[in-house]
Amino acid sequence: MIHPLIAVCQMRSIADKVKNLQVVSELAAEAKSRSATIAFFPEACDFLADNKKDIVIMAEPLTGLTVMSYKEIAIKNNIWLSLGGIHETSDNVEKIYNTHILINNEGELVAVYRKLHLFDMDNKDTGVRLMESDYVLKGIEIVPPVSTPIGKLALSICYDMRFPELSITLRNMGAQILTYPSAFTYETGAAHWEVMLRARAIENQCYVIAAAQTGAHNKKRMSWGHAMVSQLDEERVGISRDVNCDQSVPFVGGGCEQPHDPIPIGRLRIGVDRRGSWELIKGGRGSWELVKEGRRGKESFLEGRGRVIEDLENARVEDWRDYQVERFC
Repeated sequence: MIHPLIAVCQMRSIADKVKNLQVVSELAAEAKSRSATIAFFPEACDFLADNKKDIVIMAEPLTGLTVMSYKEIAIKNNIWLSLGGIHETSDNVEKIYNTHILINNEGELVAVYRKLHLFDMDNKDTGVRLMESDYVLKGIEIVPPVSTPIGKLALSICYDMRFPELSITLRNMGAQILTYPSAFTYETGAAHWEVMLRARAIENQCYVIAAAQTGAHNKKRMSWGHAMVSQLDEERVGISRDVNCDQSVPFVGGGCEQPHDPIPIGRLRIGVDRRGSWELIKGGRGSWELVKEGRRGKESFLEGRGRVIEDLENARVEDWRDYQVERFC
């Protein structure tokens, strides 16, 4: 049986959008020459600016020249492209979105995901302050997995990998492949990058694909690199952090339906009910509640326990205040 190939691309973006686009074009062509069906590009494949002001100024809408160029590359090479997060303009003139897009081989934009978990770190002890929320707006939804030639693909971005609740949710929505295109910082990459990607693959019994930025982008920013594919049996493919490169690897199109070492993690996980789907309902004081409609009526999930809600639609805010849970994403 011939399985489709993927290309996991690693690059070193700079503040020059034209040069970065040329790298994307060359890597996509190389991926196609090696018979890849889809090429995965890292976060900030459009550009990595020197400061927050330039990031906002250089951002474009999804109808802009950069995305149009990506569509042309996909058509020219007859290849799917996973790109981003790229820098997308918003209605807020001071902030943008960090957006992961998926383009098919016909140049159609088939999925758009805006990063949910922003990288905010303000360490008073070390003096290190990196606040993505200073210039990026948080996304508001989990995007359902998309059918592709290699399986059901779920879109995430970089820092999202630190939140297993998101990957579990996507897996329960049918994802066979989790993606984490990244521009991972050098210091945390050395400590956490590989172990987290392998953990997401093992705990969800699926494939994880992580394209990566690598090397020094400017005087202040360096990325860890080590783009990789992780499988549930811990087999992985690593890529050097030191050069621009891509690598095509065999990929089983059936994804995770028949794992090598099937362990019933999904159906034994507390709080997961395969008889119905859960939805987020806004609660009191900024809280969220997971609710589904099943045989018992409308049922709420709270810290592993269930309770029946008699009249969810007409419930008052006060009714929720004793049942707060963290937002499930």
